[in-house]
Amino acid sequence: MTVSLLDNNYREFDDSIIEAINTIKLYFKLGLTTDQIKDILQCDEAQVRLEKKST
Repeated sequence: MTVSLLDNNYREFDDSIIEAINTIKLYFKLGLTTDQIKDILQCDEAQVRLEKKST
């Protein structure tokens, strides 16, 4: 994930970052802890790497 810094010093976030933030907010609303969320996100990242490797 990358974030761009604009000329006016505002950050511009990629759509994937916004989606990740919204997902994390949902997990918090569901009562998950930061450790649980971290584990879920690490599993998601591993799955994406596996899928890229198999194509």
